Amino acid sequence: MIGQTLSHYLITSELGRGGMGVVYRARDQLLNRDVALKLMLDNVVNQRDRRARVLAEARAASALNHPGITTIYDVVESGEHLFIVMELVEGQTLRARLSSAGPLDARELARSVAQIAEALDAAHSHGVVHGDIKPENIVLQATAVPKLFDFGIARQRAAETVTLTRSNQEANETPRETIAGTVAYMPPEILRGEVGDSRSDLYSLGVVLFEVAAGHRPFLGPTITALMAQILHDPAPRLEGGGNIVPQELGRIVQKLLEKEPCARYQSARELQVDLTNLLRDLELGALLPAAVVGKRAVAVLPFKLLTPNPEDDYLGVALADAIINHLGGAGRSAGAADQHGEALREAGGRSAFGRARDECPRGGGRKHSEIRVAIARSRAGLERGGRNDAADRQVRFGNGGTFRFTG
Repeated sequence: MIGQTLSHYLITSELGRGGMGVVYRARDQLLNRDVALKLMLDNVVNQRDRRARVLAEARAASALNHPGITTIYDVVESGEHLFIVMELVEGQTLRARLSSAGPLDARELARSVAQIAEALDAAHSHGVVHGDIKPENIVLQATAVPKLFDFGIARQRAAETVTLTRSNQEANETPRETIAGTVAYMPPEILRGEVGDSRSDLYSLGVVLFEVAAGHRPFLGPTITALMAQILHDPAPRLEGGGNIVPQELGRIVQKLLEKEPCARYQSARELQVDLTNLLRDLELGALLPAAVVGKRAVAVLPFKLLTPNPEDDYLGVALADAIINHLGGAGRSAGAADQHGEALREAGGRSAFGRARDECPRGGGRKHSEIRVAIARSRAGLERGGRNDAADRQVRFGNGGTFRFTG
């Protein structure tokens, strides 16, 4: 086919072969751009039902427009040929990435799979299910942004794989790579012959997530029959086991994705994206924090707001918050360390906002000073009770009638 022209597409090279067609690099001679052209095999073209199903799926997928989904430009029937024209994506498949560099680290993994979940959410919202999520169908671009491809024919190919597998399986049959490579990512409901939905895609993505974190799939049956039995009946192994060092939250996410029953999984790709985005945020924050404080509870002290406005007392909102921060921070130090810290401040000529407020208070300073310390004690007591203050702890009243409250 190299050098031939189909419609207005000049085929320049072969990119790969699959179960339903051959993918070529081609030149769109009308728009002067390079595209990927998937030429369907004769056994698809010559069977009316298969041809009609592929056309219907491809046309539905052509309505999708998302940065994480390979765009379908055209579906063409030209004489005896049927082909799908797609966006040409430069990069390597996730399978190639795993083969060359091994498992992804937790942050890269969470970022990539969150982006895939976002793309799936866009497809599912249009009623389009991929049906064959696996590393071979995910391309990592040069920017490391993943892109899903084969929307439109992957679902049909996966369904035919199930039919072939269920009708020909033998107890001692070693799985052929092409068949086992698809069955390994199929959810239990599909293997039972039920109709899948968007949650079936999420199960498959869970298998991918497990594999890119651990370096192997969760189920590794030596035969197709054994593999299917494991997927249908065996509980999914925990990602944290087997010597894998992964965040506990990642293990929880994978476990939920690999639930046998769809109703026990994430109910939408959007839910999964939210959890992965939160995990990524925590991992990135953890990378920035000193090792001594990672995993420990933190308290945010916000400025106080004056409920009874008095310009003379405005500075106390910041001063009180600063005093609480210093007090709580000092509580974690030894007495010697606290003394050294205070001496260093004095030598540098530094003063806290609380110190400046005390010095600058024109009148009633002693009373305000003492009541601030009472407020500190009450606030700290509230924090020690579990990190929150009750209503009484949230307001501070001063001798001149001024009242402050927490703003957060």
